Amino acid sequence: TPEQAERRNAVLLGLLDALGQRVPTEFWLQAFDTPWQVPTIAPRPSLWHALHLAAENLRLAETVLVALVALGDEGPALTDPTNLYRVVGSLRLVGFDAEARALAVEAAIANGV
Repeated sequence: TPEQAERRNAVLLGLLDALGQRVPTEFWLQAFDTPWQVPTIAPRPSLWHALHLAAENLRLAETVLVALVALGDEGPALTDPTNLYRVVGSLRLVGFDAEARALAVEAAIANGV
């Protein structure tokens, strides 16, 4: 469906960017062509704030804990693509590169990328 394709595109672009890969601007601009109408599950903004603070201050255990809470019971298959971006990026920021890559691969597979 168009919604699934749109979600796959958002997940792919976000994960590549979160892993430090340069995503050409034209790919991001193509995502503006249609309104976002994909149902997702996103955590409360307070969790994103807590994740950001934990990662920024290099609090490793707290970053992992908040990342897991932010992914929720649904995990990477249903969570909001922005949430995946934030979680993967935060894990990389605190030095968990291999874990961030593993989560990105799991998320990509779960979303049919």
